[in-house]
Amino acid sequence: MTNKWQKYIAVGVMALVVVLIAVKLIYNYQTKDIVWKEGDAETMIVNCLDDGGGMTVLYPSERKEFCSCTTEIILKEFTKTEYLLINAGEDKEGAKRMTSMLADCSNTYQEAMFNASRLD
Repeated sequence: MTNKWQKYIAVGVMALVVVLIAVKLIYNYQTKDIVWKEGDAETMIVNCLDDGGGMTVLYPSERKEFCSCTTEIILKEFTKTEYLLINAGEDKEGAKRMTSMLADCSNTYQEAMFNASRLD
């Protein structure tokens, strides 16, 4: 009786391994399809400008330069899959890495807004 159950367990484990390998292969195949495409940069810049809200209206050229800077870094340093995971909040370490990489863009943007302000 024990040998029969051991046989069933062994077959079940082998089936599970086959299923896990198949899932991994499918996942790898699908993530290869998630790559940066030609229009992604423009879409990211437009979304960034939209996210800027009133700041985009007050400082349009400065905001456009900021969005271009951040988009360029993101496209160069991150895969699309990494970017999507970071945006979804799934990759905290990636978000920290991205924030530090985009700090120069942010600092330049803040300085440009300060210089362009009309409070003088």
